[in-house]
Amino acid sequence: MKKLTTKPRFFKKAIAKMGIAAVFYSSIFFLFSFNSVKENEIENNSFDHYLEETNTECRLTVDAGNDVTFCDDRDVTLTASVSGAAECCVQYDIVNTKHCKNNKRYVLWLSDGRHKSKYYRDGGLSWIENADGTATLKGKVRNIRNNRDVLYVDVTYSGKTITPPANSPKGHWCYNENPRGWEYYTKVTGTIKKRNNSWWSFEISERGPAFQLGRGANITEKNRRRLGASGWFNTTHSKYKIGDFNFNLGYCEEKASDVSYLWSTGETTPTITVNEPGVYSVEVSDCKNCVVTDEVKVEKINLEVDAGEDQEVCKGDEITITATVSGESECTDCIAYGIENTYDCNANVDYVLWLKDDGGHNNDDDDDDDDDDDDDDDDDDDDHRDSVRRFSNVDLKWQEFDDGTATLKGTVVDIEDSNVTLEVDVTYSGRTISTPPGSPKNHFCNQENAEGWVYYTGVTGTLTKTDGSWSFDISRMGPAFQLGNGANITEDTVGKYGASGWFNTTDNRYNRGDFNINIGECVDVVTSNEVTYLWSTGETTPSITVSPQENTTYTVTVEACSGCTASDSVDVTLSDPPQVDAGEGQTICLGEEVTLMATVDGEGECEECVEYGVSDTDYCRGRHHQFVVFINDKGTRLWMRNVDLVWKENADGTATLKGSVFEYNSTNTTFVVDAVFSGKTLIPPVGSPKANLCQAADASGWVYYTEISGTVTQVDGSLSYDISRRGEAFQVGSGANIFEYTANVFGGSGWFNLEGDPTSFGDFNINLECVKFEPKGIEYLWSTGETTQSITVSPLEDTTYQVITTGCTGCGEDIDTIDVTVINCEGRSKSGTEAETTTVYPTLLNQNSMLYVNFDLSQNQEVNIDIYDLTGRIVGSTIKKSVNNRAKVNIDLNQYQLSKGMYVVRIVGNNWVKTERIVIAN
Repeated sequence: MKKLTTKPRFFKKAIAKMGIAAVFYSSIFFLFSFNSVKENEIENNSFDHYLEETNTECRLTVDAGNDVTFCDDRDVTLTASVSGAAECCVQYDIVNTKHCKNNKRYVLWLSDGRHKSKYYRDGGLSWIENADGTATLKGKVRNIRNNRDVLYVDVTYSGKTITPPANSPKGHWCYNENPRGWEYYTKVTGTIKKRNNSWWSFEISERGPAFQLGRGANITEKNRRRLGASGWFNTTHSKYKIGDFNFNLGYCEEKASDVSYLWSTGETTPTITVNEPGVYSVEVSDCKNCVVTDEVKVEKINLEVDAGEDQEVCKGDEITITATVSGESECTDCIAYGIENTYDCNANVDYVLWLKDDGGHNNDDDDDDDDDDDDDDDDDDDDHRDSVRRFSNVDLKWQEFDDGTATLKGTVVDIEDSNVTLEVDVTYSGRTISTPPGSPKNHFCNQENAEGWVYYTGVTGTLTKTDGSWSFDISRMGPAFQLGNGANITEDTVGKYGASGWFNTTDNRYNRGDFNINIGECVDVVTSNEVTYLWSTGETTPSITVSPQENTTYTVTVEACSGCTASDSVDVTLSDPPQVDAGEGQTICLGEEVTLMATVDGEGECEECVEYGVSDTDYCRGRHHQFVVFINDKGTRLWMRNVDLVWKENADGTATLKGSVFEYNSTNTTFVVDAVFSGKTLIPPVGSPKANLCQAADASGWVYYTEISGTVTQVDGSLSYDISRRGEAFQVGSGANIFEYTANVFGGSGWFNLEGDPTSFGDFNINLECVKFEPKGIEYLWSTGETTQSITVSPLEDTTYQVITTGCTGCGEDIDTIDVTVINCEGRSKSGTEAETTTVYPTLLNQNSMLYVNFDLSQNQEVNIDIYDLTGRIVGSTIKKSVNNRAKVNIDLNQYQLSKGMYVVRIVGNNWVKTERIVIAN
């Protein structure tokens, strides 16, 4: 149906042909016949435009975007991109009702509820449908009997629904109309008034059945299936208490293509922000109730990097630090895009390649053997001038490279002869974002924005007929090849992502051409989980080798292909070799003894685990068992869980496993384990290691014990087992517990025999965690071969003694010497150490005992008293005393807070030294 707004074109022609008079008479006719023309056209054409709207095919699409990865606590913005939304009328002109019983033409009826009523016709009403689901009826109406009686209507309808409310629909007065597709409004508010007349200003509200809209919904309309609406209302007028709107919808005065959004989060906006991983969906509907959905996956990348444990190294040594990455993401990069045809905005054809014959060529040299081409029917060159051939895409691909080049490769087909196909192999070079001279090339039809376009200044390549019978090279012609939104200069759609560019050819006939392509979907991707590294040293490898000259913290930052980053640091601390002092030189009489003691300063102290707590094995072959000891006694299976077992490694190379276990499978009693493991070795004995039965384990660094002895005894019971090694050696290390469910747990395992019964056996399966550390001290080596901190010597002549100390850190050794001078003291008065006598007692003490030193000296003098532990460290401060030849010094050991063990008391006087060992028992 044509709109009335097309009429002025008729009058414009009339002016040209008939002059001013024709315009005058036509205008008179138009003014007097407008209303009847309007209504008759609407009645006779049955709202063709409405049918078009309601029957339009759904073209709506929604794209929620590509899947998204995010890191840390960042927010992710998701946007639904919509296209193809239907355009619907949101504001209609109003057309009078033709009453099916009395032929009155009206839109509004008012009544006192008895005999008085008024009819009003349309005087400029509009029906407006709002985005929030409401609708308004606004404008003027005129009394059908008194043209000066004008009312102003401003009414709002709400509560829209397609489900008939109670008492709806309201039946037609004259016909049985089908209410299929009707819409209802359950709430009515608004005013009807005359200007400057308060008595004719009143409010209205809903009455009876809901206001109804649809084909046949106007219950008094004479024409069936007319698009209209009707609904009663109450008024606040003192006389006219009730009323009814009965109108038909006319021409569309305003259209819109609004859509509504509903995300799985409940939000109703085109864009939402999320910070939790998951799959988010969006439902979009347009005004034609076309509904489409899409979803997008949001994945959180938990990228982590571990630079390893803090390290302690010797100064000057090198150490390798390695960053271990977990939680890296997998990324895909598009390396090639498919090509879509151009829809030519002038020629209305789909194509990608255009070749043109500009004339002036020699047909005899034409390499094109396409005998089916109509242009070949005539030998006259003029018949071939300006002839054009277009080719459509078959499988072209566009690929961009890091070196600034791009390629266009694939097959195209002649749009007029599907038997003619060309193979395209073209390279574009000289990529730039700066606009070259002569560029950009303007669009043939649209106004396009060249912002962000990319240009290629070089073009080389060949076009070859698939059967090989025709081939020619191409090169750039005119403006640079351009790529971007709207860069395809013949594409009908504004802003479409594409490319175009002319080229010259070496062909004798088609001397120039043009590629006009749209870039389509990605067709080739590469997948990677590449991670980049950046150390605080500037290095970019997973591992670095360093040799710090001072304590240093090294930091590594990694970045995944998703853009997520993570950092970690490792501290590298330098250890120095211990510094040893063998003391001052000594002079003794021939035949006397002297004790030499090495004193150590500096680092070199270490800790070593000497006692381990034991925990149950999580049995990988049946996790209902949590145990440390298993015994098969003539078929009776005893499963024992840990109570208070302790694993202790001793200085003599043995180890013990002692404590209580509870047998839970058969006897429900407590047993005591007392086992000794000996024959310690780092070299796997024959048959060892015993393989882990649940997962692969690395046996490097494991320790083996080749012998087992001891007992497993029931408390207050009759069961007692003597045990010995069975099968492979007992093994200790990370993953050495062969039945542990969790990989790489530090533990031990090994079979044992039950003595006296070769058919019975058992198994220790323990997990270990250190509960007691002890210092591992300095190692000493004297030139005498002794390895203690102090030595007692009685040289026959002057002798130099050397002591070498080595710290447990392995950072080298230190050496010192001490000279002992021997003199012949015969005939001399009592002097030196022979003349000096000291007595230290008691030598077995408690931590808070008193220690006594008695002196029998040749003369009054000052003495220094020190207490050393077995690592050579001085415990507490030096005691300095001035003593006479008969003196006693009392030392309160409580001030030193000594732990159990052996200590050395060293007394230094005038040219003499005395040492004595003491033991702290508790």
